[in-house]
Amino acid sequence: MGYVICAQTIGDTELVATNIFVREDGEWKMVHHHAGPVVRRRGGRPPSGPVGGTSGQMPN
Repeated sequence: MGYVICAQTIGDTELVATNIFVREDGEWKMVHHHAGPVVRRRGGRPPSGPVGGTSGQMPN
């Protein structure tokens, strides 16, 4: 199993998304996707960068 947490922008709306993958027949397949709006405090947007975890390719 693998997962990705990322930011998405659709129009003027910023979302945080979670994608979950499983290996099936030697290929990675997405089995779940969820996205929700980012709620920010007044005062602006924080610096951009990874939300958390590690970046890189999924294991074989």
